[in-house]
Amino acid sequence: MKELNIGSILTARRRAKGVTQDEVAEYAGVSKASVSKWENGLSYPDITILPLLATYFNISIDELLGYHPQLSDKEIQKKYREFSGAFAEQPFLKVMDEVREFIRKYDSCYPLLFSMAQLYLNNFMLASSMEEGIMILDEAKALCRRIQQECEDTLLNKDALAMEAFICMYKKEPEEILSLLGGKVRAVLPTEYLIISAYQMLGENERAMEYVQASMYQQLVIMMDYLGMYLSLCSDDNKEMGMKCIRKFAEAFSMDSLMPHKLVGFFCGEAIYYGNKRDEEKTIASLEDYVLLIERNLKNFSLHGDKFFDRLDQWLEESALGYQMPRDMRLVLKDMTGAVTENPVFSFLEENPRFQILKKRLATVQEKQKDCGGGKK
Repeated sequence: MKELNIGSILTARRRAKGVTQDEVAEYAGVSKASVSKWENGLSYPDITILPLLATYFNISIDELLGYHPQLSDKEIQKKYREFSGAFAEQPFLKVMDEVREFIRKYDSCYPLLFSMAQLYLNNFMLASSMEEGIMILDEAKALCRRIQQECEDTLLNKDALAMEAFICMYKKEPEEILSLLGGKVRAVLPTEYLIISAYQMLGENERAMEYVQASMYQQLVIMMDYLGMYLSLCSDDNKEMGMKCIRKFAEAFSMDSLMPHKLVGFFCGEAIYYGNKRDEEKTIASLEDYVLLIERNLKNFSLHGDKFFDRLDQWLEESALGYQMPRDMRLVLKDMTGAVTENPVFSFLEENPRFQILKKRLATVQEKQKDCGGGKK
């Protein structure tokens, strides 16, 4: 939190109002010397006088003190990146204490509370025990509840409700998810489509194109999540057909470069599927796609556009989402490497020369990531 700027604010407001220190002193019931000390930063007004001064200058007490309880989207993005990087470098509990202290300083900044709930959700698995991790998730849930109870922004409330449901998913609380969201899939109202259409009708085609690309991009992310869920639910007979469809879908939108953070999970899941079947050739092929994708995008796992989504970067720059990945890339890469080297499903490949080469390639990219400081944008 910045220091109080009451002295300079009082001086500026008094001059703008065209009054003297004597007149301010008379109104507040203090001496001229007191007003002079306030303006020169030598002392602060008594707390009982603050409402009088705020009324006199027709401003809020927060404005009088120079206190800004709200952070901008860019400031929130910056703090998220800082804390995300700290989780990769410092002891978990130390970073958690820093995050909690920062939240206390901006306790009424609800977009920050939402962002910090995301931070908790994306890093709780770093806790030293399952019990400690659950406590972190409960803290995240409490932040979401506060937003829903106190914030007047209906869209942020909706997002906080969805975030709370995600937390319940990680806590394996299906009944609570259904209680929060209801048990049925409702028809989706195309509000984004209507907003984009409105800009188009106003002749603001550039903004309409920016927003249509942003909406399409987000729908692609959601579609990849749904396709992954489809694979987990469909019968074994249909799984290979589903995986072929996902590969075609990913190829159509160049997802190997557009959103490698989504495609990498699919390749790993595909390798695990064939690994469970002890299909050595197909398992290795999927793992080679997995490792190659990581190598090609080592410096570009951040969110970004491409030639087709050529307005996306502008939207990302202005949005609360920003370019950042949910977790520091060093932690993500550590998990990516462990998903291959520490997964028992691939133990039958230990004598395979191609598998040994893949493990060495993963070790190499992990070292490169350390050298470039976590891949921070």
